[in-house]
Amino acid sequence: MGRSRYVILEPDKPHFLTCTVVEWLPVFTRPDAVQILLDSWSHQRAHDGLRLYGYVVLENHLHFVAQAPRLDKCVSNFKSFTAARLIELLEARRAAPLLARLRLAKRAHKRDREYQFWQEGSHAEMVISESVMRQKLDYIHYNPVKRGYVDQPEHWRYSSARCYHGQPGLIDIDSWWTGRWNVPGSVDFRVTAALWHSPFAVELSDAIVQDIKLARPLIRGSGFSRDRVIAAKAAPTKLGSTGKWPEL
Repeated sequence: MGRSRYVILEPDKPHFLTCTVVEWLPVFTRPDAVQILLDSWSHQRAHDGLRLYGYVVLENHLHFVAQAPRLDKCVSNFKSFTAARLIELLEARRAAPLLARLRLAKRAHKRDREYQFWQEGSHAEMVISESVMRQKLDYIHYNPVKRGYVDQPEHWRYSSARCYHGQPGLIDIDSWWTGRWNVPGSVDFRVTAALWHSPFAVELSDAIVQDIKLARPLIRGSGFSRDRVIAAKAAPTKLGSTGKWPEL
Protein backbone atom coordinates (compact mmCIF):
# COMPACT_ATOMS: atom_id res chain seq x y z
CA MET A 1 0.00 0.00 0.00
CA GLY A 2 2.88 2.36 0.77
CA ARG A 3 4.27 2.20 -2.76
CA SER A 4 0.90 2.83 -4.50
CA ARG A 5 1.09 6.50 -3.52
CA TYR A 6 4.24 6.98 -5.54
CA VAL A 7 3.63 5.53 -8.99
CA ILE A 8 3.55 7.26 -12.37
CA LEU A 9 -0.18 7.48 -13.08
CA GLU A 10 0.09 10.08 -15.86
CA PRO A 11 3.24 9.09 -17.79
CA ASP A 12 3.28 12.20 -20.01
CA LYS A 13 3.42 14.67 -17.08
CA PRO A 14 6.56 15.91 -15.29
CA HIS A 15 7.48 13.98 -12.15
CA PHE A 16 9.97 14.22 -9.33
CA LEU A 17 11.74 10.86 -9.10
CA THR A 18 14.19 9.15 -6.77
CA CYS A 19 16.38 6.11 -7.44
CA THR A 20 18.24 4.57 -4.51
CA VAL A 21 20.91 1.87 -4.44
CA VAL A 22 19.92 -1.15 -2.35
CA GLU A 23 21.05 -0.86 1.27
CA TRP A 24 22.10 2.72 0.46
CA LEU A 25 25.46 1.41 -0.72
CA PRO A 26 27.91 4.21 -1.74
CA VAL A 27 28.44 3.31 -5.39
CA PHE A 28 28.62 6.81 -6.92
CA THR A 29 31.91 7.86 -5.38
CA ARG A 30 33.90 7.85 -8.62
CA PRO A 31 33.33 9.79 -11.87
CA ASP A 32 33.09 6.68 -14.07
CA ALA A 33 30.09 5.39 -12.09
CA VAL A 34 28.27 8.73 -12.32
CA GLN A 35 29.08 8.97 -16.03
CA ILE A 36 26.96 5.88 -16.67
CA LEU A 37 23.93 7.73 -15.28
CA LEU A 38 24.68 10.88 -17.25
CA ASP A 39 25.16 8.96 -20.49
CA SER A 40 21.84 7.19 -20.01
CA TRP A 41 19.97 10.47 -19.47
CA SER A 42 21.65 12.01 -22.53
CA HIS A 43 20.68 9.01 -24.65
CA GLN A 44 17.07 9.20 -23.52
CA ARG A 45 16.93 12.94 -24.23
CA ALA A 46 18.21 12.27 -27.75
CA HIS A 47 16.15 9.19 -28.58
CA ASP A 48 13.19 8.76 -26.21
CA GLY A 49 11.75 12.26 -25.87
CA LEU A 50 12.94 12.68 -22.28
CA ARG A 51 12.91 16.24 -20.94
CA LEU A 52 15.32 16.42 -18.01
CA TYR A 53 14.55 19.55 -15.96
CA GLY A 54 16.98 18.93 -13.11
CA TYR A 55 19.00 16.26 -11.32
CA VAL A 56 21.42 15.56 -8.52
CA VAL A 57 23.55 12.48 -7.93
CA LEU A 58 24.75 11.70 -4.40
CA GLU A 59 26.87 8.80 -3.23
CA ASN A 60 24.03 6.27 -2.97
CA HIS A 61 20.93 7.79 -4.60
CA LEU A 62 19.77 10.37 -7.09
CA HIS A 63 16.83 12.71 -7.64
CA PHE A 64 15.61 14.10 -10.93
CA VAL A 65 12.63 15.91 -12.44
CA ALA A 66 11.68 14.68 -15.89
CA GLN A 67 8.92 14.38 -18.44
CA ALA A 68 8.45 12.12 -21.47
CA PRO A 69 5.65 10.70 -23.64
CA ARG A 70 6.11 7.44 -21.69
CA LEU A 71 8.00 8.46 -18.57
CA ASP A 72 7.26 5.15 -16.86
CA LYS A 73 9.02 3.28 -19.66
CA CYS A 74 11.94 5.75 -19.62
CA VAL A 75 12.46 5.25 -15.87
CA SER A 76 12.25 1.46 -16.18
CA ASN A 77 14.77 1.43 -19.05
CA PHE A 78 17.03 3.86 -17.20
CA LYS A 79 17.16 1.64 -14.12
CA SER A 80 17.66 -1.57 -16.11
CA PHE A 81 20.42 -0.16 -18.31
CA THR A 82 22.33 1.62 -15.57
CA ALA A 83 22.08 -1.36 -13.20
CA ALA A 84 23.64 -3.67 -15.77
CA ARG A 85 26.44 -1.21 -16.68
CA LEU A 86 27.20 -0.36 -13.04
CA ILE A 87 27.45 -4.01 -12.06
CA GLU A 88 29.84 -4.54 -15.00
CA LEU A 89 31.91 -1.63 -13.69
CA LEU A 90 32.01 -3.06 -10.17
CA GLU A 91 33.06 -6.45 -11.55
CA ALA A 92 35.82 -4.81 -13.58
CA ARG A 93 37.01 -3.02 -10.43
CA ARG A 94 36.79 -6.31 -8.49
CA ALA A 95 34.70 -4.56 -5.87
CA ALA A 96 33.94 -7.83 -4.06
CA PRO A 97 32.41 -6.35 -0.87
CA LEU A 98 29.89 -4.24 -2.81
CA LEU A 99 29.03 -7.09 -5.18
CA ALA A 100 28.47 -9.45 -2.24
CA ARG A 101 25.99 -6.98 -0.72
CA LEU A 102 24.20 -6.57 -4.06
CA ARG A 103 23.98 -10.35 -4.40
CA LEU A 104 22.45 -10.70 -0.92
CA ALA A 105 19.94 -7.95 -1.70
CA LYS A 106 18.46 -9.89 -4.63
CA ARG A 107 15.06 -11.27 -3.81
CA ALA A 108 14.69 -15.03 -4.06
CA HIS A 109 11.91 -14.90 -6.69
CA LYS A 110 14.06 -12.88 -9.13
CA ARG A 111 15.77 -15.75 -10.94
CA ASP A 112 16.70 -13.68 -14.02
CA ARG A 113 19.61 -11.90 -12.34
CA GLU A 114 22.47 -12.42 -9.94
CA TYR A 115 22.36 -9.00 -8.31
CA GLN A 116 19.83 -6.39 -7.25
CA PHE A 117 21.20 -2.89 -7.79
CA TRP A 118 18.33 -0.42 -7.39
CA GLN A 119 15.68 -0.44 -4.71
CA GLU A 120 12.18 -1.13 -6.04
CA GLY A 121 10.17 1.83 -7.29
CA SER A 122 11.11 5.43 -7.98
CA HIS A 123 9.01 7.29 -5.40
CA ALA A 124 7.39 9.26 -8.22
CA GLU A 125 5.59 12.51 -7.39
CA MET A 126 3.77 14.36 -10.16
CA VAL A 127 4.67 18.04 -10.51
CA ILE A 128 1.23 19.65 -10.54
CA SER A 129 2.08 23.35 -10.54
CA GLU A 130 4.77 25.98 -11.06
CA SER A 131 5.30 26.27 -7.31
CA VAL A 132 5.82 22.51 -6.95
CA MET A 133 8.34 22.58 -9.80
CA ARG A 134 10.24 25.38 -8.09
CA GLN A 135 10.16 23.51 -4.77
CA LYS A 136 11.46 20.27 -6.32
CA LEU A 137 14.28 21.96 -8.24
CA ASP A 138 15.31 23.88 -5.14
CA TYR A 139 15.26 20.64 -3.13
CA ILE A 140 17.42 18.90 -5.75
CA HIS A 141 19.99 21.67 -6.02
CA TYR A 142 20.26 22.39 -2.30
CA ASN A 143 20.52 18.73 -1.28
CA PRO A 144 24.37 18.68 -1.26
CA VAL A 145 24.40 22.00 0.61
CA LYS A 146 22.11 20.70 3.35
CA ARG A 147 24.33 17.65 3.71
CA GLY A 148 27.34 19.90 4.26
CA TYR A 149 29.18 18.67 1.15
CA VAL A 150 29.45 22.13 -0.48
CA ASP A 151 28.70 25.75 0.37
CA GLN A 152 26.77 26.61 -2.81
CA PRO A 153 24.55 24.43 -5.06
CA GLU A 154 26.64 25.13 -8.17
CA HIS A 155 29.75 23.80 -6.39
CA TRP A 156 28.37 20.25 -6.54
CA ARG A 157 29.67 18.77 -9.77
CA TYR A 158 26.99 16.13 -10.18
CA SER A 159 23.84 18.25 -10.40
CA SER A 160 22.08 20.62 -12.78
CA ALA A 161 22.58 23.63 -10.49
CA ARG A 162 25.34 25.01 -12.73
CA CYS A 163 22.99 24.94 -15.72
CA TYR A 164 20.59 27.21 -13.83
CA HIS A 165 23.46 29.57 -13.03
CA GLY A 166 24.34 30.08 -16.68
CA GLN A 167 27.37 27.80 -16.38
CA PRO A 168 28.09 24.64 -18.43
CA GLY A 169 27.00 21.43 -16.74
CA LEU A 170 28.26 17.90 -17.29
CA ILE A 171 25.27 17.21 -19.57
CA ASP A 172 22.62 19.30 -21.27
CA ILE A 173 19.26 19.62 -19.55
CA ASP A 174 15.89 21.12 -20.44
CA SER A 175 15.88 24.29 -18.37
CA TRP A 176 12.41 24.82 -16.94
CA TRP A 177 12.26 28.55 -17.59
CA THR A 178 14.12 28.45 -20.93
CA GLY A 179 11.41 26.13 -22.18
CA ARG A 180 8.85 28.85 -21.48
CA TRP A 181 10.34 31.02 -24.25
CA ASN A 182 9.89 28.45 -26.98
CA VAL A 183 6.29 29.17 -27.94
CA PRO A 184 5.79 32.48 -29.79
CA GLY A 185 3.31 34.67 -27.96
CA SER A 186 3.93 33.04 -24.58
CA VAL A 187 6.73 35.31 -23.42
CA ASP A 188 5.92 36.95 -20.09
CA PHE A 189 8.84 38.24 -18.04
CA ARG A 190 6.74 38.74 -14.93
CA VAL A 191 5.69 35.10 -14.73
CA THR A 192 9.25 33.85 -15.19
CA ALA A 193 10.68 36.17 -12.56
CA ALA A 194 7.89 35.42 -10.10
CA LEU A 195 8.50 31.69 -10.63
CA TRP A 196 11.87 32.05 -8.93
CA HIS A 197 11.07 34.33 -6.01
CA SER A 198 12.58 31.89 -3.52
CA PRO A 199 16.01 32.63 -1.95
CA PHE A 200 17.47 30.62 -4.83
CA ALA A 201 16.33 33.37 -7.24
CA VAL A 202 18.89 35.81 -5.87
CA GLU A 203 21.68 33.54 -7.02
CA LEU A 204 19.95 32.63 -10.28
CA SER A 205 19.31 36.16 -11.46
CA ASP A 206 22.24 36.23 -13.90
CA ALA A 207 21.05 33.00 -15.51
CA ILE A 208 17.56 34.47 -15.86
CA VAL A 209 19.08 37.49 -17.57
CA GLN A 210 20.92 35.24 -20.02
CA ASP A 211 17.71 33.38 -20.85
CA ILE A 212 15.96 36.68 -21.56
CA LYS A 213 18.79 37.76 -23.87
CA LEU A 214 18.52 34.47 -25.74
CA ALA A 215 14.76 35.01 -26.05
CA ARG A 216 15.24 38.34 -27.81
CA PRO A 217 14.59 37.00 -31.36
CA LEU A 218 11.45 35.19 -30.14
CA ILE A 219 10.15 38.38 -28.55
CA ARG A 220 10.56 40.25 -31.81
CA GLY A 221 8.59 37.60 -33.68
CA SER A 222 6.01 36.88 -31.03
CA GLY A 223 3.59 39.76 -31.51
CA PHE A 224 4.77 41.52 -28.35
CA SER A 225 5.24 45.23 -28.95
CA ARG A 226 8.30 46.94 -27.50
CA ASP A 227 5.97 49.00 -25.30
CA ARG A 228 4.44 45.83 -23.85
CA VAL A 229 7.88 44.37 -23.19
CA ILE A 230 8.98 47.57 -21.45
CA ALA A 231 5.80 47.51 -19.35
CA ALA A 232 6.52 43.93 -18.35
CA LYS A 233 10.07 44.86 -17.44
CA ALA A 234 8.77 47.63 -15.22
CA ALA A 235 6.28 45.37 -13.43
CA PRO A 236 6.93 45.19 -9.66
CA THR A 237 8.51 41.78 -9.23
CA LYS A 238 11.64 40.52 -7.47
CA LEU A 239 14.51 40.30 -9.95
CA GLY A 240 17.32 38.98 -7.76
CA SER A 241 20.72 40.49 -7.14
CA THR A 242 20.90 42.66 -10.30
CA GLY A 243 17.53 44.31 -9.66
CA LYS A 244 17.01 45.21 -13.32
CA TRP A 245 16.19 43.68 -16.68
CA PRO A 246 18.69 43.59 -19.55
CA GLU A 247 18.30 46.01 -22.43
CA LEU A 248 16.52 44.47 -25.45
